[in-house]
Amino acid sequence: MRRIEFRVRGVTFEGRQKILAYVAGFVAQNPGYVRSHLVPEHNPHDPNAVAVVLYIYHDGAWRPYQIGYAPRERATEIRGILHCNPRIDCEIGCSDVYYANIVIQYA
Repeated sequence: MRRIEFRVRGVTFEGRQKILAYVAGFVAQNPGYVRSHLVPEHNPHDPNAVAVVLYIYHDGAWRPYQIGYAPRERATEIRGILHCNPRIDCEIGCSDVYYANIVIQYA
């Protein structure tokens, strides 16, 4: 099993700190109700951009929350393995600000 790890970029922009705080509290009380996804994005500033999206099951539906991006220097590599149906895990932590780490495992 191969593995890629990275810290999500852009988590301090566009209200994402509030999202991460919510998700961190939600996951603690509702394990199994959060899924991590990596989504290739059409971005004029970075044609290889990969968005990091958390889906939270709440009130009978899965709701998406974009929390940031894969690092630009790893985006091409990450896009190349998305077709492998990788397992994607997200760990949220807090130091001075909330952060998120992604671990991708694939064959």
